Amino acid sequence: MIKVTSDAANKLIKKLEQEKGILTDKISKMSTFIVAITENYDQIKAEQEAEFNLNETISQIDEIDKKIITIRHAKSVFNNSVVMKNGFTVGDNIIRLAILEREKSIYSRLATRQKKIRNTSINKDIEYTYLNYDLEDAKKKYDSVYTEISEIQEELNIVNSSAEYKFEIDIDL
Repeated sequence: MIKVTSDAANKLIKKLEQEKGILTDKISKMSTFIVAITENYDQIKAEQEAEFNLNETISQIDEIDKKIITIRHAKSVFNNSVVMKNGFTVGDNIIRLAILEREKSIYSRLATRQKKIRNTSINKDIEYTYLNYDLEDAKKKYDSVYTEISEIQEELNIVNSSAEYKFEIDIDL
């Protein structure tokens, strides 16, 4: 049984992914070998087989994948069961952040426009483009969304670095 925070779980997953990458690189590099016409094929093959066993390497990758699945499942359960101050779960707040980031982008564009823009038409007539909304409303909405993002992110940072959860795994930390 292991007890970790979300931050620690993320680091553990990254470490396991790197170990898996090393093994897949090993498969790529060692799955073939070259024998010169002047060399003894059986001797070279025996040396190569001593250094690389495909089935053993695949088995190691499978074990890593099982560990990653275990950690990701525990993290998913944690994210969908821990309720934050705003009444939403960690997972809901992660989704909410994505929605708010899109909204922030929209309100940022709206809040930074000019109330009146001078244009010249194809026939050289001067035209003006006007906003059909209150610029201050857009700025207030941007500020509101920005504040909500900051509050959620701050609480997520606290939860991810302090709240712990357990799962069964055989691993060296």
